[in-house]
Amino acid sequence: PAVGGLAAPVGLAAGPDGFLYVSDWGREMNVKVFDLQGRLVRTIGRKGGRPLVGRYETDGMFLPWGLALDGEGRLWVAEWDRSPRRISVWNPDGRFLREFCGTTYYAAMGCAIDPFRPERAFVTGNTVDLDWRRGLWRVAATAWRPTHAGALFGPGAEMISRFVRKGKEAYLVNGTDDFVSISRLEEDGSARPLAALGQLPYFLRGNEELPGMVRDRLWDDPEELRRAMSRFPSVFRGEGWERSSRLENWWALRAEAVSRGKPVRGSFLWVDRNGDGRAQPGEVEFFSEEERGGPVFRSGWLPAVAPDFSVYWLDDKDGVTTVWRMPCAGWNEAGAPIYRLQDAARVLGASRPGQIDEAAGWCDAQGNLLINHAPLEMVSPEGKVLWQYPNPWPGVHGSHSAPQSAPGRLIGPLYVIGSADAGAELGEILCLAGNMGERYLLTTDGLYVAALFRDGRGAPDSMPPAAKRGKTLDQATAGGESFGGQFFRNPADGAYYLSGPVSEARECSVVAKLVGLETLRRLPDQRIRLSEAVTPSGKVADARGSSAILEIVPLTKPAGGVPGPELFDWSSPARVAHWVFDPGHSAEASWTFDDRYLYVGFHAVKDSTPMLNQGRDPSRLFKTGDCAILELRTGGAGREGEIRQGDVRLLLSVCEGRPIAVLYRYRVPGTSEPSEFASPIGVTRIDRVEVLSDAQVRIEPELGGYSLYASVPLQKIGWHPVPGGVYRGDLGIIYSDRSGTIDELRMYWANRQTGLVNDLASEAAIDPSRWGEFRIAR
Repeated sequence: PAVGGLAAPVGLAAGPDGFLYVSDWGREMNVKVFDLQGRLVRTIGRKGGRPLVGRYETDGMFLPWGLALDGEGRLWVAEWDRSPRRISVWNPDGRFLREFCGTTYYAAMGCAIDPFRPERAFVTGNTVDLDWRRGLWRVAATAWRPTHAGALFGPGAEMISRFVRKGKEAYLVNGTDDFVSISRLEEDGSARPLAALGQLPYFLRGNEELPGMVRDRLWDDPEELRRAMSRFPSVFRGEGWERSSRLENWWALRAEAVSRGKPVRGSFLWVDRNGDGRAQPGEVEFFSEEERGGPVFRSGWLPAVAPDFSVYWLDDKDGVTTVWRMPCAGWNEAGAPIYRLQDAARVLGASRPGQIDEAAGWCDAQGNLLINHAPLEMVSPEGKVLWQYPNPWPGVHGSHSAPQSAPGRLIGPLYVIGSADAGAELGEILCLAGNMGERYLLTTDGLYVAALFRDGRGAPDSMPPAAKRGKTLDQATAGGESFGGQFFRNPADGAYYLSGPVSEARECSVVAKLVGLETLRRLPDQRIRLSEAVTPSGKVADARGSSAILEIVPLTKPAGGVPGPELFDWSSPARVAHWVFDPGHSAEASWTFDDRYLYVGFHAVKDSTPMLNQGRDPSRLFKTGDCAILELRTGGAGREGEIRQGDVRLLLSVCEGRPIAVLYRYRVPGTSEPSEFASPIGVTRIDRVEVLSDAQVRIEPELGGYSLYASVPLQKIGWHPVPGGVYRGDLGIIYSDRSGTIDELRMYWANRQTGLVNDLASEAAIDPSRWGEFRIAR
């Protein structure tokens, strides 16, 4: 029968009691229970749901989506929301039983503890209470949501957050690379937005329509708006979840508008004037960077906000770093900081090496600005460079070509995750997050202190299966792309704390106490003499040189498809590839062939967890643990960087306890349904992925490592190397973590840009432009 009394039914489940459970997103925002005749039996959850902003009520739901009932008749409800990401459990009589909230945004992003009042934190849009004695936490309030058409600006659940004080008032600075908002924290746990600065892409991360207040202010001429909406409709109307396309269209729209002499007003400044936390047309100023000549509201990770509420934006372009400063001119009657475009000034314009990643900024307690690029440098509010520190591999992409970590070496520093006053002698200490899992402590006058955690590429210790307080984490890592985290000093006990992802505990924030930092002392002033003999070049040497060339010697007599170490001359440096990441990770490899088979050998591979791979999908073993890799261009010589027909990857590993060989053919004519390897940043399509059942793979465990030998019929590859020929390719070893469930290090002979271990699409791809040469002896 038709069921009435439902305003917006969404979820549906059948219970063991014979009743139907339906979630309703209407005004009642709860779950309704019906008998089989369609009669309402009872409701579950507070009528009207819980408050959207302010005090958090556990017996209220918000957007109840997935419903399930267990064997005891308890109802489990998963909510379509991220503030918090919640699953609640309800007794058969409808009473609230318990809830599970989590996880964080990517790698603990969206989490910050208030260092001035550490019993509370901001976690993915919620204010949470922290019980330090018992190690527990609970959601206390929802800080902010866009509950009104004018609620355009506020603290984002997934963005980076920092706490700032002005007297007794607490403020939340929240944002990302093209947006920052400042909100006042209220006693009920909510956050009232006061000001915001940014660029239009802030509105393009979802599939919502561009707000009318923004759309109608982009040009004075309505014809320009109609033209843009016709040519780039996705910018204005959204298009599902294809976010990258929407942003790309925005940049194309902007470039076209500039070329036509009609630049778009794509930057905005909002200051609340009436205290309602909502944007009115008279409060928002839209402007074009091209027309005004700046400021450029864009910066790496999060714009820097100084203790006096000045906002800094950093722009790296064409080898020039520009720093814009917008001072806070005071506070208005609504309690909002006053920012004026005419006060913005460029305080630094300096030539610096071309940067891959955007420079990130941070302000110390004195208002000086730290710029994270090459080199790491501190500048005064007036733009004077105070000090510099070597930083040759900054950011996510810089870390991909970085060597193993070493004392004093910064590997992929991302941004400052906090600071602490260490007393009169040491002063303020800052902490930089490293993209490969380390955390770096430096004094704000430019002295390196220490690295915390381990480089994740060395497969350090794992977390225990269950949470255990008091565990030592010295040998653990924050992991690759450890974007979240925080460093602070707790005023309650005076101790230093570090939070963020740790090893497998990636999508949560582990709070750890730092022991020993209180023993640090400055060395007395002394002279240090440096000479060219000590630092001949200031660069890290690479044993592979500028090119990778390997001589391949064909077998003089057939080996019958039986692989083994005797097929190779391991004593010849010219005929054996040798590469090292650190003392615990190195390998030797080569290949050869006879008239029917290709033979590959990986010799003396150093690995503390040899050939460990728990993956069950043969096509994705490169993401789940140990592998040996041979990549080849079977179409002959050529230095073209693009992938073409004949480019292959041969993967050798174990799958469900047995040796396996998997062949990836990247381009096969006539393929209509390639295998896809997708991630948030893209998709790699491989035309054919095949398990080679007639390959032989022999794995020999050794003390501290393994050797691997394999043979593959040349016919399966569709190739036969020619004596005297030159072929492009590479050899690689992929290392697992200690559990054999994910890769921690990709170490290749020729390609040095293999540091990325957090993206399926990128790791499935090959890069022929970075391959070496295999020269076949005559």
